[in-house]
Amino acid sequence: MRTRLAVVGGVMAMALAGAGFVALANAKPADTMAKPQTVTIRGEVVDLGCYMRMGAKGGAGAGHEACAIACAKAGLPRGIVDAKTGQVYLSLGKSLMGAAGQDIDTFMAKKVVVTGEVFTQKGIQSIAAVSIKEEGVR
Repeated sequence: MRTRLAVVGGVMAMALAGAGFVALANAKPADTMAKPQTVTIRGEVVDLGCYMRMGAKGGAGAGHEACAIACAKAGLPRGIVDAKTGQVYLSLGKSLMGAAGQDIDTFMAKKVVVTGEVFTQKGIQSIAAVSIKEEGVR
């Protein structure tokens, strides 16, 4: 009986080890980036210093505009908070690629429509915007 249990236990251990090896062999490395997707996001441009510490109640909205502009001028990173999902996207660059004359800082604390490529790397989502406009403005 002991021998039979030892054999069954050994076979199960080998099967589990084999399954783990197959899972590891098929896993993507942690630093493999997904292919970027072009998306349009409706949301607010925020300074990430305040937003990440205070959230939407203290680090966003029209009442935070002067602080957001000051933080952006001081070099803090900017982001876009998706109004629908709450997802925060790190903005890649102060000047928008492909959007001549557009500076994201002119949209601090404003509701915007942004189109660009979204990149995800190690849990951080970012956007390389190609166009931005204030929501409701043509």
